[in-house]
Amino acid sequence: MPIGELLLGAFFQFLFDRLASPYVLNFFRQGGLDVSPLDKLESILCLVEPLLNHAEEKQFTDQSVKRWLDRLKDTVYDADDLLDLIATEELRRSMEARSESKSSSRKVLSLVSTSRNPFRKDVVSKLNEVTKKLEDMIKEKDVLGLKESVAPGRMPTTSLVEESEVYGRNQEKEQIIELLLSPETGSSKLGVIAIVGMGGLGKTTLAQLVYNDVRVKESFGLRSWISVSDVFDVVRVTKAILEAITDQLCEMQDLERLQVKLKEELKKKRSLIVLDDVWSESNEIWDLLKKPFNESVHGSKLIVTTRNEGVASVMGAIPIFRLKELSDEDGWSLFSQRAFENGNCCPDDSPLVVVGRKIVRKCKGLPFAIKTLAGLLHSKAEITQWEDILNSSIWGLNKERNDIVPALRLSYHYLPSQLKRCFAYCAIFPKDYEIKKENLVLLWMAEGFVAQPENDRRIEDVGDEYFQELVSRSFFHQVLNEDGSLSQVYESTYSIGQYRYRPTETDLLITNQNKLHSYLTN
Repeated sequence: MPIGELLLGAFFQFLFDRLASPYVLNFFRQGGLDVSPLDKLESILCLVEPLLNHAEEKQFTDQSVKRWLDRLKDTVYDADDLLDLIATEELRRSMEARSESKSSSRKVLSLVSTSRNPFRKDVVSKLNEVTKKLEDMIKEKDVLGLKESVAPGRMPTTSLVEESEVYGRNQEKEQIIELLLSPETGSSKLGVIAIVGMGGLGKTTLAQLVYNDVRVKESFGLRSWISVSDVFDVVRVTKAILEAITDQLCEMQDLERLQVKLKEELKKKRSLIVLDDVWSESNEIWDLLKKPFNESVHGSKLIVTTRNEGVASVMGAIPIFRLKELSDEDGWSLFSQRAFENGNCCPDDSPLVVVGRKIVRKCKGLPFAIKTLAGLLHSKAEITQWEDILNSSIWGLNKERNDIVPALRLSYHYLPSQLKRCFAYCAIFPKDYEIKKENLVLLWMAEGFVAQPENDRRIEDVGDEYFQELVSRSFFHQVLNEDGSLSQVYESTYSIGQYRYRPTETDLLITNQNKLHSYLTN
């Protein structure tokens, strides 16, 4: 269950934080208990975590691995419940102690130490049981063929594009070209334009269309296309720009020499540099990279594509171009061009067209998803095969044909740990579940996902910042309701399904009281 594994990955970091929380540690120390069970659980979790990425990929082709992941998920959630109970009990104890006078407080602490002793012993016993289960599961990794691995990266991109295979982007293309060709009015010699949007939306394709337009080629004497991806290496990027605009291989590896040479080249003609798929929000990296551009010919431009508005802000992009989804008709044109032989579509009332249009609507305007599914169905002429895709989760596809997962998973992988938990938590809601943003933040707070603020800030404000950060990274985007108000749409990293957050009167409350002692008696 891909959503389950997404949640599982987030919970590992959450468990590490809980194991080190003051409430959990105080529970053991106040009761005179050895903290070694906590240390042992942490060590075992550190051994299991590196296996997750490989297990997630292998589960699609190996049912034994899938069952192993299901058992791992259950065990990790048991550990989370247990630590939750420990923290809740310690919080209750400390609140009782503070509510009494200093003299009676000592009595309360004495009573707690005595009356809760069976509870503490049961906690340690349960904690050891969870650790033993995890130890046994690690022993199975060799039999299952699981190896430690890192999260998948992305394939590099190039500037080449087949324009006949692109639909629904002409208007956006013309808007960006107009920005590129418009005269500069400011003092800056380099204008920065950012194309921002969620994974699979077609940011790279739009940049390719612009880059290869004849008007753009004629207006910029120097052009360079650089695929940056998740690791922003200033030396590599600088060298790649220099090699592209000079059309010569460069043997230099020293950044000083590279930047001096690049600065001299950029003085000669107007330049257009495309940095595709940028992830780093580091001011330091950008300040270092842009030094040679200060000598660029006036009117030079830089286009950056990214999923994160924070990247655009760091790079000083004006304007920020927020890419939208394809319309259903443009999506269908793209789908039919790839799914049918030579792009020749069947009659509109044919069963394949009816089912195909439903598949396109499920793709929610994501070109990458549309192209992947169309390519999969290209060799399938039976209506039942198309219906199988329509009625099943696309994430159950064989790994060899499932190009969507690694592209969208990378967005999640590079979220800060606190945002991973908050985003993964949204998977508990059914499709089209309606909830206020404020209520969602309260749920995050109740689960302990929101960090305690410093100074006089409210914890609700920290939670709101988390939400806005997910918006800026394209995990949520705004949609216009019929009444003119704006709502947020949740983009699941492992599903094309979307979850709408709209105002409701529902008040949700999470409490740990009912499960405080029931867990230990199960």
